[in-house]
Amino acid sequence: VSKTPQTTNEALSQSTFIKGRIARHQGSSLTPILAAVDQLLKGMQAVSHQMILLEAEVQTLQQANKVLSKHRRAKWTYLQDGGAINGSQAREIMAEKGVVEEEGVTLMV
Repeated sequence: VSKTPQTTNEALSQSTFIKGRIARHQGSSLTPILAAVDQLLKGMQAVSHQMILLEAEVQTLQQANKVLSKHRRAKWTYLQDGGAINGSQAREIMAEKGVVEEEGVTLMV
């Protein structure tokens, strides 16, 4: 009884098995061969579906990594000589540096 392959090695082994069965076929029933082919097809569909999901996940992670890398490369401005500043002074400094604040998130322009 054939089972659905879960890895590429299992799929390769099963395809070799099916080729051997086809080569030895001499007028006997094709049902076991067709069942094995169906199982191989089912395994390949599962692998294909998994690959599509992984590709989408990789793309999402690459985009997140790009945003994070851009954030890490952003220049930081530090106040020298201490002293407190008020909100309007901070916004003025940010405007000079080309920093825009959107919905609580600070972005470099």
